[in-house]
Amino acid sequence: MKTLRLFALLLVCAAMTAIILRWISLERWRKRLAETVEEEPIRIVEPTPAPTPTPPRTQVIGGKLETSRLFSGITVNATVEPTPGGPASDERVDPQSYVLDLKLHARVPTPNKSIDELAKVNPELPHLLPGLARHPGIGWIMVRSRRLGPVVLGRAGRRLLLSGRIEGEDPLAGFGPAAAADLRRHDELPHTGDIVVNSGYDPVTQEVAAFEDLIGCHGGLGGWQDRPLLIHPAAWPVDGELTGADAVHRQLVRWLERFGDRAGPRTQARPGP
Repeated sequence: MKTLRLFALLLVCAAMTAIILRWISLERWRKRLAETVEEEPIRIVEPTPAPTPTPPRTQVIGGKLETSRLFSGITVNATVEPTPGGPASDERVDPQSYVLDLKLHARVPTPNKSIDELAKVNPELPHLLPGLARHPGIGWIMVRSRRLGPVVLGRAGRRLLLSGRIEGEDPLAGFGPAAAADLRRHDELPHTGDIVVNSGYDPVTQEVAAFEDLIGCHGGLGGWQDRPLLIHPAAWPVDGELTGADAVHRQLVRWLERFGDRAGPRTQARPGP
């Protein structure tokens, strides 16, 4: 029992001794730090005054100014040609003293005229038209030749629409007797595409393949769409055979004029249905 008490007393003494030594060490460190701070003088850093900016020089415009190449690849050259004038007090109130003349000079490229010229852009372009015409889902394509006019190309032949000449197999065979006339009219429209593509025609089902995800097709040739119809009252006279959209439009206009719905040469009472 006495041994345990003695051991506990020794632990307490050791702990107190460690605390006292730690306190003495901290006090010495604080005293040394205070002496170091007192010895070093306090330096006050004054801000460096900002330099006075130099006033910009007034640029004198004259001579030829070359601008850099723009991001679009166009080189722009600007030329300023000052003309001596009268006194500044007079020139400042004269509107003609400040005139800006702009002149644009541009070289307009000419379109490619041959397959070899197209091949410089892309070597695969010369194979585009023959490849389209041979595709199983395409019936024919129409392009315009500078020398031959509109030409219809098929898998094994072509048809010249202006002369009617057929070389090889007729690409319009099976697309109706008015196909050539329809395409000649289409070629004369102001916004006809450079390449007109018509889908393939199945003579067994008498249907065409639609390029869009629809249940039918419109605006092309082949199949049931070659047999349109116009429903009108039986008492309305038809002036002639209606072949093509132009003929139908003229007939509709004549009906409007005849029955007084549009100003025209003839006006009469509209018959009953």
